[in-house]
Amino acid sequence: MTRKRQTQIEALASKTLMHAQAYQLPVNLPKVAKSLDIDLIGFDFGDEITGCMLRSDDGRVRIGYNDQLPTRTVGRFAIAHSMGHHVLEHFEYMARPEVSANYYTIFGISALDHKSRSEMEQEREANAFAAALLMPADLVLVAIQKCANPADYLRADLLLSVADRCQVSPQLMALRLSTLCALW
Repeated sequence: MTRKRQTQIEALASKTLMHAQAYQLPVNLPKVAKSLDIDLIGFDFGDEITGCMLRSDDGRVRIGYNDQLPTRTVGRFAIAHSMGHHVLEHFEYMARPEVSANYYTIFGISALDHKSRSEMEQEREANAFAAALLMPADLVLVAIQKCANPADYLRADLLLSVADRCQVSPQLMALRLSTLCALW
């Protein structure tokens, strides 16, 4: 993904948060979903599926997320990732899974190694959107500055503190901070 496209995605995520009046940490995903006219539905998908997005023939969008995951942060990312596909209008690769004749998914649940180059790029874009939505750059940097004395923190402690504030995994926060060049 180009730097220009990354900047566009960051702007779309910010615009989405502003429109939802949800520009604060932690991001209120149900509020964002409501502003996008998306229904969130918790479901036990088993161990291998974190979520999916369904779009009905009448255009209604529903995001199913695995509400039985051992950690809430994975579910939050799955929801934000699916929102990314919706906001970024990734509608090229629609497939009809065996759910109902009334619904089709925007993306199948196949393994990534079966995806085309365009689908992989769309997955990267949806990941970038999810990161920008859950961890807006300016709010993350303010959260770092609010630490008593960031210079005294071990980087791992700071990382865990800001990840907790955003309700994301430490791994995701590390990737985001690396992208933002905030600590390294």
